[in-house]
Amino acid sequence: MKTLRKIFMVMLLAMLSVSAAADVVVGRVIDALTKQPLEDAVVAVESHVDRISFVINALTDSLGNFSSDAMGMATLRATMVGYKTTIRRFVAGDLGGNDTIHIGDIAIEPSDILLKSAVVQGHAKRFTMRGDTVVFNPAAFNLSEGARLEELIKKLPGVTIKDGQLYWMDKPIRILMNGQPMMANNDLLTQQLPAEAVENIKAYNKASKMKERTGKDDGAEDHVLDITIKPGFLDKWYGTASLTGQTPKRAQVNLDATYLSIHDPVLAVFNWDNLANHVLERSFRYSSIGSYSPFGRQLFGALGYKHQKGEDSQASYISPFLNIGRTDTWQNTHETEETFFPNQDRTFQLTDHYVRKNVFNPKFMLEGEWQPDSANSLSYSFEAGYSKETHIDNTLYGVYSADPYAVVDNPLHSNLPALLAIRTVNSDTRQTTCEDASNVQGKLKWTHFFADKSKLEIGMNAGGKSGVLRQSLNRDISYVSRAPISEVQYGRAPSHSSNLETFVSYDRWFGRNCRLSAKYEYDRGRSFARKDLYRLSDLPSYDGLSPFPQDSLNRVRDVNNSYRRRDVSNSQKISLDATWNVAKFQFFPSLEVQNLHRQLSYLRGRVDTTATRRDWYVRPEFFVHWKIRKGVTLKGGYEYSATPADQLSQIAWVDNTNPLYITEGNPNLKDSYTHHVSLSFLGNIARSVQSFQFTADYRRFVNPIGTLFSYNSTTGVYRSCPINVRGGYNWTFSGSYQRALSDYFTMGGRSSVSLIRSYGYLTATPLTPTPALNRSQQTQFTIHPNLVYEGQKLLLELAGAYTFSYRNNSETFNYNNRLDSYFANVIARYKIPNWTFQTNFRVQGYHGYVVPAMNRPRFIWNSNVDWGFLHGKAHLKLSVDDILNQQRRFFTDISAYSRTETIYGTMHHFASLTFTYHFDAHKTKEGREREKYNRSLR
Repeated sequence: MKTLRKIFMVMLLAMLSVSAAADVVVGRVIDALTKQPLEDAVVAVESHVDRISFVINALTDSLGNFSSDAMGMATLRATMVGYKTTIRRFVAGDLGGNDTIHIGDIAIEPSDILLKSAVVQGHAKRFTMRGDTVVFNPAAFNLSEGARLEELIKKLPGVTIKDGQLYWMDKPIRILMNGQPMMANNDLLTQQLPAEAVENIKAYNKASKMKERTGKDDGAEDHVLDITIKPGFLDKWYGTASLTGQTPKRAQVNLDATYLSIHDPVLAVFNWDNLANHVLERSFRYSSIGSYSPFGRQLFGALGYKHQKGEDSQASYISPFLNIGRTDTWQNTHETEETFFPNQDRTFQLTDHYVRKNVFNPKFMLEGEWQPDSANSLSYSFEAGYSKETHIDNTLYGVYSADPYAVVDNPLHSNLPALLAIRTVNSDTRQTTCEDASNVQGKLKWTHFFADKSKLEIGMNAGGKSGVLRQSLNRDISYVSRAPISEVQYGRAPSHSSNLETFVSYDRWFGRNCRLSAKYEYDRGRSFARKDLYRLSDLPSYDGLSPFPQDSLNRVRDVNNSYRRRDVSNSQKISLDATWNVAKFQFFPSLEVQNLHRQLSYLRGRVDTTATRRDWYVRPEFFVHWKIRKGVTLKGGYEYSATPADQLSQIAWVDNTNPLYITEGNPNLKDSYTHHVSLSFLGNIARSVQSFQFTADYRRFVNPIGTLFSYNSTTGVYRSCPINVRGGYNWTFSGSYQRALSDYFTMGGRSSVSLIRSYGYLTATPLTPTPALNRSQQTQFTIHPNLVYEGQKLLLELAGAYTFSYRNNSETFNYNNRLDSYFANVIARYKIPNWTFQTNFRVQGYHGYVVPAMNRPRFIWNSNVDWGFLHGKAHLKLSVDDILNQQRRFFTDISAYSRTETIYGTMHHFASLTFTYHFDAHKTKEGREREKYNRSLR
């Protein structure tokens, strides 16, 4: 009887511990020599309560993490085949306890048998699978001497780069270091850390904090690359110093340094250049490098620091950083726009545009997180910035009643009689804009985990902006059938705005497979904008050159185009979402209900109105994930979204500031909606070293907002207003595939097919005042294959792409068009000790464009030679860009009523010489011994 009683008490205590009455002990098991986490290690926690003891066993996951319940005096034993047993003792709470005990890393030593049996056999595999984790082996990749981590990551199967963002299996990823989220800015690690410092790279879905505490999958996971750093490479300075000279008279000096540390990283950046290779922002959380224009110069500096206390989920940190930059850019473009008319010829609008922009924008940021205990955390951020911008715009514009390129290649700069016969209007505009603006923004969020492992979050975001814009404009307009017009305008537009956003959310698991979350959000925004426009050319004695007389401005105020606008918005949202796990399936239903109250006060000319709207929006979503087997997943879902129309667009107002392009409001404008259905099949197959993804995507548009144009062929004036058109759809089918054929050959590619239907009203004219609704059916196909051979010395990459696009119009079938673009690219790189030679030859072409310069094949040839010395830390690189001087940058946009082609000026056809020095950490003796041991295990 006593034995049965003891058994019953043990079962009762075990059930109580599982129901979260006991404490939870969490930790990680690692190899004592390599410091790598160990998967499938056995962790046994023995608890002693009132002369009764019981044992709970747990296995570590792919990252070495474990979680177990514990009560009273507890003993933890960690062991694994081939390793010795390590023992930890600790005291857990009694039946009333509900805390999480972080026991940290438990290092277990390899047994003598394991150490003696390590051998090296055959070629190393590029990656292996450990559960759902893909583990990449850096030793299996051919890297250049002194290579950075970025070179290694670009070679990982399944990893792609889109617009500078890293993607794993077509999902954006972030990078961890030794399992820690040291920096949200991936570039700080990838561009500065040497590849030799990396032991391995794990690709997996990192669980949310909710899952880490509950052990239940809520689907809120991040796709990460976890970089395991070899011993001896932390708490050191890493960085790059470079000096570049470029023809004809361009240069760059750059210093980018990071003190790599888990607890106290430091960031320092300096950049000066006139190559348009600018640093737009640099911090621990974000990095942006490039330029909004291909021409420009910059002086920039950034300094940041982060102090972290604790590890992983128990880490508290504070991080201030400062960015200061002054940038000067310039850009020239040539634009051709066709406007279609029913049963008539087209009109052509040609624009030559030159803009120069000067920006000074210092910014201070502070962010951090405080975790006083395992159940509470407080995150915060603050940002204050100032910007001073000056824009100088010169625009030459012309409207033609027939194709001007049939007469001459550069119509805007020609006055041939044949051109004058089809030219309707011509204008030359010179504009200077100066804007001063400041902003401040703060965020605060408190998170609390309850004893039942539910979560409560309360947050607030508040801030404001203010600024003033000053504008001077000179415009000369010449007509064919009217007298020319010259006007001088001056405008001043102050504005300010404030916002307050608050939310409270509650998240809880019910049982082991069902999670429910509720969230309430309240947002309030206020803004005020005023614009005073003056027509200085109406002053009798004003010559357009001298400073304008301040005391005479009110006499020439443009009442019809000056305005006052005040907006107040109040939004309340209630969101409900759930996670339901059933075997290998996960279901994610959600529902959002929004009440939006908007009030607009608007005064412009004779329009003096106050508009109030209260709208309700319902946005449901439903997604499903099916983990078919290890590394293979099927995902699908549906979402419905609503986009409120701009309230000003729903008022009857007219803006004729530009007499050649008049805009209006539309009181009958409605909101637009979108139905979206998607299905994705993706996977990794370690045995054959291949990865793939196939996606089907469908979007249905309801009440989409287009633009209705009307055109007066006598004056060359266009009028436009927003209007709802008939809804269309967009089908897209895409796929990508990558496979290693051998140790040296890799093949892959991606392709997509799109079927798009859209509607738009053709431009109305005096002859056709009722606009015709045009149905546009577009078919687009793209294929992008590639084949790579990468040996120890030679790399050959063959890539190509072909895009076919055909658009069929119901009302303007004479102008149905087919556009083709293609390219074939060959990259060859040859390495010998300390030297790298590379050439890139590309053939690209276009067909079906209006501008003659676009309809021809172009041959782009770039080459460079790189000499590395000082053991790969120093490099001298000579580059020659666009040797044949044929590179151009084009852009095309086609709608149901118009087609626009733009040619951008670019920096090309130059030579440059760059010296780069990487300052890295030196390996310690202990680090070299551990690396030698790791190689023996591989």
